[in-house]
Amino acid sequence: MLLLTSVTRGQEPVRVGVVLSGGGAKGAAHVGFLMALEEMGVPVDAVAGASMGALVGAYYAAGWSPQQMDSLLHTAGFERRSTGEFPVTFGFKRQDPDPSVVEVRWSSDGGWTQDHLIDGLPTDWALMADLAPASAAAGGDFDALFVPFRCVASDVLAKTDTTFASGDLGTATRASMTFPFFLEPVEVDGRLLFDGGMYNNFPSDVLFDAFAPDVILGCNVSEGTIELAAQNPASQLEAMITQPANLAPLCDAMLIIEPETGIGTFDFEAVGRAVRKGYDATMAQQKAILGLVGEARLPPDAVQKKRADFIEALPPFEVNQVEVTGLSEGQTHYASRLLRRTSGPMRASTLERNLYLLVSDEHIASARPVAVYDTETGRFDVTVNARSERDLRFEAGGSLASRPVSFGHAGLSFARFGRVPLAVEASSTFGNFYNAFAGQARLDWHGSVPLALRPDFTVHRWNYVRSIATFFEDLRPSYLVMTEQQWGASAFLPTGTHGVMWLRGAHLETTDDFYPQFDFNPTDTTDLVEWEGVVLGAGFRRSSMTEKVMNRSGNRVEFGAKRFRGERRDALRNEFGLARRDTSLSEEAFWRFEALVEQYTAAQDEALSVGFRGELQLSDELLRRSYMGSIVQTRPFDPMPGASTQVLESFRAYNFVALGAIADVRLFKALRWRAEVHWYRPFDRIQPTGKGPVLDEEAGPGYMAGTWLVAQTPFGLATLGLEHYRGERNPWLVEFTLGHRVFNRSERR
Repeated sequence: MLLLTSVTRGQEPVRVGVVLSGGGAKGAAHVGFLMALEEMGVPVDAVAGASMGALVGAYYAAGWSPQQMDSLLHTAGFERRSTGEFPVTFGFKRQDPDPSVVEVRWSSDGGWTQDHLIDGLPTDWALMADLAPASAAAGGDFDALFVPFRCVASDVLAKTDTTFASGDLGTATRASMTFPFFLEPVEVDGRLLFDGGMYNNFPSDVLFDAFAPDVILGCNVSEGTIELAAQNPASQLEAMITQPANLAPLCDAMLIIEPETGIGTFDFEAVGRAVRKGYDATMAQQKAILGLVGEARLPPDAVQKKRADFIEALPPFEVNQVEVTGLSEGQTHYASRLLRRTSGPMRASTLERNLYLLVSDEHIASARPVAVYDTETGRFDVTVNARSERDLRFEAGGSLASRPVSFGHAGLSFARFGRVPLAVEASSTFGNFYNAFAGQARLDWHGSVPLALRPDFTVHRWNYVRSIATFFEDLRPSYLVMTEQQWGASAFLPTGTHGVMWLRGAHLETTDDFYPQFDFNPTDTTDLVEWEGVVLGAGFRRSSMTEKVMNRSGNRVEFGAKRFRGERRDALRNEFGLARRDTSLSEEAFWRFEALVEQYTAAQDEALSVGFRGELQLSDELLRRSYMGSIVQTRPFDPMPGASTQVLESFRAYNFVALGAIADVRLFKALRWRAEVHWYRPFDRIQPTGKGPVLDEEAGPGYMAGTWLVAQTPFGLATLGLEHYRGERNPWLVEFTLGHRVFNRSERR
């Protein structure tokens, strides 16, 4: 057991114990508290904590300096612990985006809904990687750590707290900081354990019973700091489950520092302020603290040397064996192939990446790793306790707009998790502008070459109408109805972390029913163009962006080629506009090559995000018989929300290049201002003439621009925007939206 030398008062040793309360983000003040104690030369002979106090205390007991902990609090990795976000996304596991904003899972064997708000893997991995070496060096005895340590967790069935004095340091810390419904509870010896602050939020009694210190110095951020609000469920839950701290004196010399941090329990983005407040409040009591511990002090270099000696003796965190528990035999085989591709030792960074890959799989609900040191190999054996996801999922969402283009969305899926998992999904999108029904299945195989197969079927329709942009305008008849039906299959192979190669084969049928001019009489006869054939394609996509729309971080690269081959039938109205005349079938074949690059870079502590977007399309498509028929055939350029709901003649071409610039500024925590401008250069703009459409290769460039206020809500993004399209019949668009305007993937669009 390695301890800091106690100060002596005369000939009697003075043992100093430290108590750290719970308090969520406010508990970052404990780092400043310990920083001030070390600066004063105050020895710390033992430490006990609850919840966030257990986290800070465990790192201190494992040999981390307060300065190291302060630096950790300001990293992106620590921020991910508080949000449950993964540091990496996987293109191979990425599903096509959809308009859903609500997801409910339940099991066909009973039981439903989500049991925790954030994913615990970022926290679990960090605690294991950071604390396992110290836990191994101490042999699982918390008295043998750099500073003897205790923490408490809550047994809700026994209605009491439980104290950890030995075992795995990371597991004990994780149990102590498991805020109910926020993180998944930890099972220890058959008991589910929760946040230690529920029954003992200031474990001074645990410290005194275990170590009987002469002086107790405490840092308490839990007393009287809960701001109960009717609109804040987190504050209500905190008030209901957290017991008041017991601050009664347990020895003759006890001093408690209570910093006023000015932040809330879940304000983890403001932990830097809490550290400063903890330091300042402790330094303000320097005279009283030194009066309790005596005149002698520990010189800073003595503390640093003992810490360095302890750290030097720790084994490096290197992984030997990996074992999966908690799943059936077939499920374990699948999960094990995800975690390890070769036998023998592996790099810790490789295991971390593969753990995130495992939990990214739709069949895995959670995975918590625990490391045990193997003295023979000098490495750690890691046991991953995994839990399978519930097999039924319902999703709902859509997009509400101030124009008549709103739609709803609902989907249902079933998953069979075995050695080769299968997921089957059906969804429906419904609205005046867009309707769709889609079904798909996905098979995942993780052998020597990972592979996913996805057969699918989709039928969807776009209904473009002439209407003023208002909630109350009566709709005029449609001037364009586009119907597509496609069925086929795709194969996916991973390339790196974010990338995936895809192969696609599909049968496609399209029907375009439209008026030949944008200014039309509803009594006129429409033209009809039908196409039926086969689409074959291959490509690559790589994306680290996480949002469905209006991203402000990450990047993506997509490119691919498709071959269309089929038959087209035109049914055009006669010169009097009264009836259609059918034409014979004509064979049609063409290529399309598409490429897209999008990149966002954050600055000024992520308050500002600057983006770039580039797009290219090349095709050998030929004009159709009518101008409108040719326009409809092209793939639209629609980088902005409003553009995807209109037929913009100036932004449809067979061959084009486009460049865009984006600025996204965070005004408040949940409110942003966003602006975009896109330059568009068609190589062959389609132009109408009295004898039919022609290609104008001399056409100049165009541009579109937009600006929006963007708010994050529980129902998706809320936006109020103004968009401008140069050269269009209706160049201005003002629109309010709520939700996600996302359409099913279309072979043609």
